[in-house]
Amino acid sequence: MTGLRPGRPTGPPRLLLVYVGALITADLAFGTALTPLLPRYAHLAGLSEPTAGILMGAYALGGVIGAVPGGVVAGRLGSRTAAQLGLAAVGAAGLVLGWSSSAGSLTGARFVQGAAGACTWAAGLAWLSGATPTARRGEVLGTAMGFAAAGAVAGPAAGALAIWAGTGPAFTAAAAACAALIIAAWFLPAPQEGGPRILLPGLRCRRSAISLGGRSRNSAPGPGVDGAVAAFLPSMSWGHRWRRAQGHRTRRAWAGAGWGLPVFPA
Repeated sequence: MTGLRPGRPTGPPRLLLVYVGALITADLAFGTALTPLLPRYAHLAGLSEPTAGILMGAYALGGVIGAVPGGVVAGRLGSRTAAQLGLAAVGAAGLVLGWSSSAGSLTGARFVQGAAGACTWAAGLAWLSGATPTARRGEVLGTAMGFAAAGAVAGPAAGALAIWAGTGPAFTAAAAACAALIIAAWFLPAPQEGGPRILLPGLRCRRSAISLGGRSRNSAPGPGVDGAVAAFLPSMSWGHRWRRAQGHRTRRAWAGAGWGLPVFPA
């Protein structure tokens, strides 16, 4: 007796799930760490209330803008490379946050962190999606998304620690952690690439662009877009419509927050 259910599909390597969870935790921690640090930055950079609000919102704006391009990068360069590039940008922006006192550079660094964090989400979830059988994909991606709660809790605590230790040393340590994650990526199973080449949302692709539990008869799943889709899940609602035309099954998905981003699989 092996203790496994007969016919139950195996999941991804456990280390890969933990690694992607670490990416998500780090992203949310960076996003929420500024909350206890905002009075300190307001004093150092002479921020007014509107400028402080812009500084807080720059991270979220970068995340919204960078989510779909992150999926594009993952589809073109590979999930591992995209995750490493995103981590490098997050670490570099963290160094700016740690040692700069200029309002412009702080706001720019926050924006870059948000966009790069969205890229790591997209790449990491695409990597995890490609390594997971379709039957268990929703379960595994849901487990990975659960790490977001840990990041949301750890962020303010890390910010409070940065007040005690100093923002420079604290964000330098965070950049070192990003470097460690970049190195660790080389020791994980290679992503299963070979998905579609995605140009821009709304443009027709040559192969199926979305694989969230099903796929068209003549196409393979698209892990790069899976990551972009999952990166939008925390803040976007999704609607799905299925249709059959000439014996082929096609799905269209819309992401909307008052507006839509259609992705049309061929």
